[in-house]
Amino acid sequence: MINDLDLKTKMGDYNDRYRVLVNETIEYGMSSALSFIYETVLSYMEYDNDNKLVMENTIKVIEEKELNNIINLQLTRAKELHNGFKRLSEFTKNLKNQLDDYIDAHE
Repeated sequence: MINDLDLKTKMGDYNDRYRVLVNETIEYGMSSALSFIYETVLSYMEYDNDNKLVMENTIKVIEEKELNNIINLQLTRAKELHNGFKRLSEFTKNLKNQLDDYIDAHE
């Protein structure tokens, strides 16, 4: 029903960007790095007889270079996804305005 080629193209771009970003977010959430973090942290967690966390083991986890690298990688990826959603949000606002203008012009 829309005969504006630019608007149709942007609507397709929105659909493609949205799908890619959602898939990347799902992949990020299920990544093996997060699983590794859980496994590594859980493997070092130890509780004493009073059910309190043994701090020296917690510190060992915090100081472990491999775990820190994985956490930094995950933080970088999370920031990239956040920026992607910000860009998609701005694109969506502009697309909505363009759609509103199109609808107003064709009423």
